[in-house]
Amino acid sequence: MLAILACAACSTDSTNISRTFELAYRGGSLADRAAPNPAYRYLRTVVDGRSALLVLGYTDPDPATPDAPLIEVWYSAEGEVVRLQQGRVVGTSGLSTDWRSTRAPDAPTWGSLVASAAQDRAAGQVLATWQRTRDESAYRSGVIDRISVHAIAAPRGTELAGLAPESLQWFEERAEPIVPPAGTPGAVRLTARYALRVDSGAIEVVYTEHCLGPELCLSLQRWPAR
Repeated sequence: MLAILACAACSTDSTNISRTFELAYRGGSLADRAAPNPAYRYLRTVVDGRSALLVLGYTDPDPATPDAPLIEVWYSAEGEVVRLQQGRVVGTSGLSTDWRSTRAPDAPTWGSLVASAAQDRAAGQVLATWQRTRDESAYRSGVIDRISVHAIAAPRGTELAGLAPESLQWFEERAEPIVPPAGTPGAVRLTARYALRVDSGAIEVVYTEHCLGPELCLSLQRWPAR
């Protein structure tokens, strides 16, 4: 489970952030009631029913594609790191299952997917497919998935807080294993869901759910909700 403490190294005002995450660490809904410092950006994270807050440390350019959207690097004080690019998990460290790195140069932009979904309104239709290569913890490298993305109706039972699911546009990515092939040890099917706010052409990923392995799924939401 993610440690739920402040990242003192991410800020000179570590006392205020530390207090925020001290409240969040106590679990339950306290993370939702903690007052974030408006000087920083936060993610509300839920793992195994417990909510926490992570703080944005910095952004990095994509080393493989310099013109790609920046990678956001989110921290906890105990060393866990979640790296996001357009809402997609592209790397983690310190979790029970880690994605050390991912490579998906052909992943479509959300703008293109929103446009495709507008043209084909049948929920569940495949909008795009591509391949993702990832290196995991425990010396598992070169894992290859075939990803398909689908527009879906607003689901029930999510960890989304403070927003109506129906006010957002939802997509689901389904990963089918290629290496190792399906049916062999280590091959798992993984899913991710994304909720987007689309407003006058501006697109923002406000909520995501990711399964990094069969025993670790987490949700991430821009916080506070707005």
